[in-house]
Formats: sequence, C-alpha cells, structure tokens
Amino acid sequence: MNSDDKRSAVDPSVGDLDEQLRSALREEDAELLERLDSDPGIFETVRHGFRGNTAWWVWATSVVQVVAFGFAIWTGVHFFGAESVDDRVTWGVGLLLTWSMVGMLKMMVWSHVERGMLRREIKRVELQVATLSHRLNERP
Repeated sequence: MNSDDKRSAVDPSVGDLDEQLRSALREEDAELLERLDSDPGIFETVRHGFRGNTAWWVWATSVVQVVAFGFAIWTGVHFFGAESVDDRVTWGVGLLLTWSMVGMLKMMVWSHVERGMLRREIKRVELQVATLSHRLNERP
C-alpha cells in the first residue's frame, strides 16, 4: 500500500481530489500537446526568431545584412558600369565580398531560427516522455 492509498483510506475525499488533479493534468497535457503539435508557418517561425533573449542579435544582424545588401547592389552597379579591367576587378571583388557577407548573415539568422524550432521539438518530446512516464506510473 503506497502513501496515496493510506491517505485515501483515512479520508476518501483525498482520493477523489487526487483523481481530479490527475484528470486535470491529463487535460492540460492534451491541450499543450495539441498546441505544440500545430506546426507554425514560416512567417510565425521567423517572427519568433525576432523575440526572446537574443532578439537584439537577430535585429542587429538583420540591419547589417540589409546594409551589406545595399553595398552589394552599389558595387554591382559600378562593376557593370566600369570601363577598365582594373575597375571591374576592384568592383567585382567588392561585389563578391559583400554578396558573401549577405549569405553568411542569412545563414546565421536562419540557424538561430532553426535553433528555436529545434528547442520547440525537444520540449514536445520532453512533454510526451513525461506524460508517458506518468501514465506508466499510474498502472497497477
């Protein structure tokens, strides 16, 4: 006889209360799992990347990315408008560097967004494991 059985033998309302708590927990878990199972769209996922503890970092890299994209366009216009080979090489190197910078910054932001998605999936698995563990402990 475990401690719950001893308490319910003394006071029958305690057993009912425990059962009510367990059923409420199951309902909350079901609601939470249902909410977690609904996969957010791409826009909501990106929006989530701009919130949280590291939102300042995502905003800062996004601003730098926009500036680098502007420089890439600027160097590209000068590259295609250059008449001498030396000017084309200079503007071409600038175009390659700024375009590479834009790509790297995009990868940094997307890795941050994917980290949030992975964290969400881990939380979902943790909740399912906890729910399964709770159900297995309830078995007689």
